[in-house]
Amino acid sequence: MAYPIQALAAAAALWEYTLTDWETYLSVDESVRKQITIYKKGSESTYDPLPMPVHLLISSRAKNGGMAKKFADWLTSRAGQEVVEQFRKNGQQVYTPALTI
Repeated sequence: MAYPIQALAAAAALWEYTLTDWETYLSVDESVRKQITIYKKGSESTYDPLPMPVHLLISSRAKNGGMAKKFADWLTSRAGQEVVEQFRKNGQQVYTPALTI
């Protein structure tokens, strides 16, 4: 789990370019963020052409499949998506709710 954070910190220390996601950027120490120049950032629009797709999967062999299904149902509900939308890292919104098709 620490790998993307370490990679971003190393790129900052070595004055190198890197690509990263917004949550990783917000997760590094403020001292590292101060060393980084953002040259291109995705838009704030929920219709950003480069969304980061996420899949919620439940194994057919899950030990507590019923609970996992309840969690999945909650996460994809309006209440769950409100939690996703309200999640903040260093005061900034990290995720946008799932698009409904």
